[in-house]
Amino acid sequence: MLLTMSYLAVPAEIEIFPEPLFGIVEQRIEARKLGKVKFLDISWQACFYGDFDETEVGCDRAIAIVGVVDATLLVVPISIFSE
Repeated sequence: MLLTMSYLAVPAEIEIFPEPLFGIVEQRIEARKLGKVKFLDISWQACFYGDFDETEVGCDRAIAIVGVVDATLLVVPISIFSE
């Protein structure tokens, strides 16, 4: 049986930064939901990078930016750096 694909999706490449950057949450970020982060005076879509199922970060809170995929920032709560 020969299978053919009419559409081939190329996965987006994830870029992880060597050092975290920092931004301010503009729209709440929750597990598996996009939020918004202000970084370099630009509002970016953002989502958690890693397993943060029980985590949310509210507006006007600082957040660590650890990477990017397409035009979405990958973020983690700052609190993980003090653990």
